[in-house]
Amino acid sequence: MRFSVIVPTLDRADLLKKVLLALKDQSFNPKKFEIVIVDNGSRDSTRDVVHEFERISRVPVIFCHETRRGLHWARHTGAFASQGEILAYIDDDAIPDANWLEELDKAYLHFGADCAGGRIDIKWDRQPPQWVIPYEHFLGRIDYGTHPRILSETEFINGGNFTILRRRLFEIGGFNPDQVNRHLIGDGESGLCLRIHKRKWKMVWVPDATVLHMQFVDRNGTLQDLKRRYWNNGVCKAYNNYRNFRPSSPILVIYSACKGISSMVRSCIATAFRVQGNLSKYHLHELTSAYFAGEAQYYWRLAHDGDFRRLALLEDWINLTQPNLEVIRE
Repeated sequence: MRFSVIVPTLDRADLLKKVLLALKDQSFNPKKFEIVIVDNGSRDSTRDVVHEFERISRVPVIFCHETRRGLHWARHTGAFASQGEILAYIDDDAIPDANWLEELDKAYLHFGADCAGGRIDIKWDRQPPQWVIPYEHFLGRIDYGTHPRILSETEFINGGNFTILRRRLFEIGGFNPDQVNRHLIGDGESGLCLRIHKRKWKMVWVPDATVLHMQFVDRNGTLQDLKRRYWNNGVCKAYNNYRNFRPSSPILVIYSACKGISSMVRSCIATAFRVQGNLSKYHLHELTSAYFAGEAQYYWRLAHDGDFRRLALLEDWINLTQPNLEVIRE
């Protein structure tokens, strides 16, 4: 088995159906890859969609359950359930081109890749507000050009179009955490990419391995949703700073206060630009305020919660709690 395509999903049955149909029509040999769907606690018709797909698919399908909420848990459960040499991760709202796997395979054949990823374009359900377009990279858009190459240490691939040798994922300890219970703990695939670069492994850009990331104007093309994404990026920045420098609790309190003040200042500036009618700068400062607020809250939590600090310093999440494959395989 060359590839295991892993699709974590949660309450997106209608979107998942489109992803699965696109995977069924891959130009890659259907005997050389499998599809692993990891249900992270769906309450919709996800199970029915998967069972219906199994009846028409030439590609082997594995349906897994992961009750621990969080993308990293689902990604790791998919890895344990997989048999492929290469793990290919794709989101449940991303449509791969027909030659997606075929192009990704070239990175491993011709570059000796340890991991590889490709372009992600945004597919809106309708035309979004014009001011949102410059922020599409926060919605997953990524493009490093038209030529395949090994990426530099400052360039990362996106988890919605991400492949890695199975043995390498287990060797490095899996994805960094994201959501644990109600709290965003870490930086997910960004942290994994950082660790890959530190080990000098080959991360290859595959421009023709393209996926379309479906986005919806009423939900994703809003200031509120972008503020959430900026807030999460602030959390990721604070997480990395804590792991790299290990500041004491008093210093963390100072960090939190400084970032909180920065957030309030940016919010006041944003209000001033809104009154002036300068919406471009209003949006920018509102988003930056959310970024600083994410940092401030994370530092505050670290300063006062020893268990939270220990979670932030964990290195190996994939082997933290292994799933029971006899239970998750159907």
